[in-house]
Amino acid sequence: MTYSQDLRLRVIAAGRAKQQSLSQIAKVFGVSESTVDLWAKRWRTTRRVAALPWAGGVKRRLRTCAAAIRAEVKKQPDATLAELCTRVEKVTKVASGPSLTPAPTAGAV
Repeated sequence: MTYSQDLRLRVIAAGRAKQQSLSQIAKVFGVSESTVDLWAKRWRTTRRVAALPWAGGVKRRLRTCAAAIRAEVKKQPDATLAELCTRVEKVTKVASGPSLTPAPTAGAV
């Protein structure tokens, strides 16, 4: 979650006033203690608290396969996720797999 610059500056101002503990500041502003600590460290070292630029993240394997996925779902709407992955791979040559683990069945330990 990206927090506003205004919130970041108010948290830093509260910390610099030294009238509250880190946990009290976190509670007042509705952020975690680690977030307050991170912003305070960044302020001390750089005098900035702006959000860092997005670093990119993982490239999504199926980002170009939306049309093929929709077509395969339309052909067989009750396909399992594993079946859908196999069908889409045959059409697009892009391998993928289910990323969610199935819910435990009744009586499973």
